[in-house]
Amino acid sequence: PPPLPGPPPTPPLPLPTMLDGVSIWVGPRLAKLVFVSDQQTNLLLPQLAPGRYTVVVQKDGQELRRGEVTLLDSAPGIFTANASGSGQIAAFNQDGSLNSSTKPAAPGSVVTIFATGAGLMDRSVPNGTIMDANLARPQLPVCMRIGTDPAEVIYGGSAPTLVNGGLQVNVRIPDTAQSGNQPIKLIVGTAASAPGTTIAIR
Repeated sequence: PPPLPGPPPTPPLPLPTMLDGVSIWVGPRLAKLVFVSDQQTNLLLPQLAPGRYTVVVQKDGQELRRGEVTLLDSAPGIFTANASGSGQIAAFNQDGSLNSSTKPAAPGSVVTIFATGAGLMDRSVPNGTIMDANLARPQLPVCMRIGTDPAEVIYGGSAPTLVNGGLQVNVRIPDTAQSGNQPIKLIVGTAASAPGTTIAIR
């Protein structure tokens, strides 16, 4: 089924491979860059098979740093409301409202959750592509747990209007879910998201 309708995030601009003269090679491919500073660089990893790759950071064509990175089959992470990776997740309730302690989701309703780290998809997409209705699905199975209960995943795949690498999961809140801020875990293949994320249940 297609993703639920609702207020989508603002589409990002096409991502460059160079920002402020900085470019980063991951193995044989240039990474798309989101943010660059002296202390931190945010990038979109190229779609590469799992394995170990050399990372080379260049400034104005000159090598600054070199290191190694290991790419796993999957390493899911749920986006959170405060962008810290923990606490209340960034999710839309079935009525389109933002999930929060003042707008909790009802048991049996469907929420839309945003994440990343699903690994290779069932079709190749150029790095930095803004996804449209031509959806891609992870090669690995997508599962979710809310509290202590498994939750039904209705859709798990690319997120329209987000850059490739983003994952949208539409999941039904278990009828048995307890009220309050409940732990939520995303599982892709055999890898699970980090503990400490919660979703508000009515």
